[in-house]
Amino acid sequence: MINLTFDLKKAEKDKDLPNIAHISGVISTDEIDLQGERIDQEGLDFSYFLKKGYFNYEHKAGVENLLGYPTKVKRKGNGTEVQGVLLLDRPKAKEIYETAQAMRKAGGSRSLGFSIEGQVVERDEMNPKRVTKARVINCAITSNPINPNTSLALLKSLILKKNVGYQTPLQTGSNTFA
Repeated sequence: MINLTFDLKKAEKDKDLPNIAHISGVISTDEIDLQGERIDQEGLDFSYFLKKGYFNYEHKAGVENLLGYPTKVKRKGNGTEVQGVLLLDRPKAKEIYETAQAMRKAGGSRSLGFSIEGQVVERDEMNPKRVTKARVINCAITSNPINPNTSLALLKSLILKKNVGYQTPLQTGSNTFA
């Protein structure tokens, strides 16, 4: 029997990968957003987002606004959750990280949110405000999400004290999480 010892570390830079921070949160829900639209979660295609997509700063294009990338996506309840990383060497990613830390420390119910970007593939013919199929390309991390039910959280990291072959979720290559 192998004994593994872990340290649970609160939302800090990963010691093994010092330039990233792990994030998670609700990326989308099927509730009506501030534009009056509802997105069917079953109709969201995250395949491009997981392979080539990025988190960006406040829906802004350009390499200077690239914050990080997703690692996993999972449907849960009436929403969809994401896990990913922030690239802390990027000034805006570090700003997002520090803001999320400050908001958590301050308490209260507010948090930064997510806003998916992509292509609407199909709408309900009877209700054009209902998106039944969409392809997610990127996702903004924003202080003003169109869907106010999204939220960003800083993940705690498991740090293995002795290396005995443990693989992190990022090393296993799985695109879904439990």
